[in-house]
Amino acid sequence: MKRTIRLLILLLGAAAPAAALAAPVTPVQLSIWPPVQLVSEDWDVYGLRLTLPYGENRDIAGLDLGLANNVLSTASGVQAGLLWNQAACVNGAQATPFFNYANVLRGLQVAVGVNNADDVSGLQVAPFLNTAMTDLKGVQVAVGGNHADTVRGVQASLLNHCERMYGAQVGPMYNYATRMHGVQVGLINYSRRASGIQFGLLNFMQDGPLPFFPLINLDFSARPAEQ
Repeated sequence: MKRTIRLLILLLGAAAPAAALAAPVTPVQLSIWPPVQLVSEDWDVYGLRLTLPYGENRDIAGLDLGLANNVLSTASGVQAGLLWNQAACVNGAQATPFFNYANVLRGLQVAVGVNNADDVSGLQVAPFLNTAMTDLKGVQVAVGGNHADTVRGVQASLLNHCERMYGAQVGPMYNYATRMHGVQVGLINYSRRASGIQFGLLNFMQDGPLPFFPLINLDFSARPAEQ
């Protein structure tokens, strides 16, 4: 009996910190500007949030609509802002005419202006610019330009830039990859160290057997591990 009581006390003690950390939840949030909103920013919203013009909450699951939307932790669902969307982590989609930002994106960013994320697994689409500051696992599609540190997938735009590429860069103007493992297709293609093929008017492989060759250039000497 004493053992049972002790076990119950231990279990309750372990559960108490988790319960204390759990944020209160609301199905609806209306925000003018924190702290002028129905509930404070440390509440989670599971349902609908309207921000007119700006709102903050910890987690949101559902629809996040308004002018400027900011989720301090995780946004699961859809963020649609007329000016911008921001979240630490997005599991879903962000859509805006101007600017999207996420530390971690698992899903889709669509903007007329700029999409920006640190770590991307999914798709970025913007007429102007897409950036993945660390890793891109997926696809970037833009008219103006794409940038990522490491690409595992496809970049398609007038200007494509990355440090390490495992996949493809497709652009009518210029493709740049410091280290390339895959294919580059464009007017001008450049890589320092490569294992792959370039198709374009001017093709540069700085450390390859042919540092420059028109129309097509190839080098398969660099292994992926070396890149």
